[in-house]
Amino acid sequence: MLGPGECTLQTGELVRARECFERAAERLAGQSLPVRVPAVRGRAVSHYLAGELRYAVYILESAIDELNRGGLPDPDALLLLYASVIGPTWTWARTPAPPRPPSSPSRSPRVPPNPR
Repeated sequence: MLGPGECTLQTGELVRARECFERAAERLAGQSLPVRVPAVRGRAVSHYLAGELRYAVYILESAIDELNRGGLPDPDALLLLYASVIGPTWTWARTPAPPRPPSSPSRSPRVPPNPR
């Protein structure tokens, strides 16, 4: 399921790609995380390309944390995850924050006039 997922990513069919990677992850559910990393990466990339930056970063960083918690992590799996998290993190850091609404005058503190 990884091959069809990669192909559908290339053609821009993000929903179908995500489904392929999710099916691959389900089939590999009993395997260790280093074996499942390509499916995790594919799922994260499909979210990234769909504009869901925060979720893509969350998926990748969660997998990185889980690998590191396990003692001696697989270097190939870590390399794939770290290389994959660069794009979404870089894009997210450069995305401007939404404008803040102007503060309401009714919520501003009022200073009573000076009686003379």
